[in-house]
Amino acid sequence: FVLWTGDNSQHDINKTSDENLNNTESLTTLFMKALQNVPFYPALGNHETFPLEVWNFQDNPTVYADPTERTYQKDQEKFEATLSSDWKPWIGTEGAQQFAKNGFYSTYNEKFGVRIVSMNTNACHNENFYLLLDPTDPGGMLGWFEETMRKSEKDGESVYIIGHIAPSSTDCFTQWSTRFSALVERFSHIIRGQFFGHTHSDSFLIYKSFLNPSETVQLGWVAPSMTTNSHRNPSFRVFEVDAETKIPVNYYQYRLNLTHANSQKPNEDLQWDIAYDFLGEYGYKDLSLSSYDNLRDKIWKDQSILKKFATNYATGTGSSGSNTGFYCALLSTYDQNIACLKNLNITVP
Repeated sequence: FVLWTGDNSQHDINKTSDENLNNTESLTTLFMKALQNVPFYPALGNHETFPLEVWNFQDNPTVYADPTERTYQKDQEKFEATLSSDWKPWIGTEGAQQFAKNGFYSTYNEKFGVRIVSMNTNACHNENFYLLLDPTDPGGMLGWFEETMRKSEKDGESVYIIGHIAPSSTDCFTQWSTRFSALVERFSHIIRGQFFGHTHSDSFLIYKSFLNPSETVQLGWVAPSMTTNSHRNPSFRVFEVDAETKIPVNYYQYRLNLTHANSQKPNEDLQWDIAYDFLGEYGYKDLSLSSYDNLRDKIWKDQSILKKFATNYATGTGSSGSNTGFYCALLSTYDQNIACLKNLNITVP
């Protein structure tokens, strides 16, 4: 199956609601035609809606006194209803009903024996001005997430979490990311993987225990994007997973060489190259927490590993970035990032 982590529209601002919706619908149609019988599990990004960056989690008529505001709300309701219908063959009836309410859902893949929980990370996006109405738990999503995870725990399920904006992103309000990270720690024993996008870069995030900050309890992957925006090479990632435990054991990072692609004739197939696989690239035997703890330390202390990570971070287009900047930014909340920098005696503005 495919995890689709959002941002489906072009990244220019002057779009309309219908154009943005049509972008996502067009991609949905293409995916269903090209990969028949392969389920996709989508998550919303911050560029799907109009105006971009915003998502209203409120259900209160007094909020929509302004005529323009009422138009935006009707557009969002149309967006939810349309995509819940389009994606129903992938996410099931219950998942589609959940998505139609606030853009998040969970669904169970019977064939592979894993639950996919799709978070609407517009709930933490620092450019979503609707969060002024409810900055604590927009749409009750964190409460829903806890309830969903409790049921999965009781039922003995393995869980994958997908979302667009990782909690480690500087674009994610730290109050929300801290609450989310605490829930991740609570249910870390049933979470088999977390998958995010948004940055267009190749990275990961480490969750430290709130009870014992020296202990790593979970990790997440941030995969680079298919877009060239941010001066990146288009990329996608394929994970190899242990069929019994559902734990990823390796991944293969594919890239499109733009220089070569631009020299091709219009009717030639694009050539996607395996840029690297994690185990071979970084010299580990697995994708365990200890492997990523060790890699984070090496990014800080070993210039050759720093350069390799920075090159992959930029999808092969450069190798800039400081060791302390990466070392601290790989933690799961912005507060932890800042605390880490201060602990290293780095001046924080």
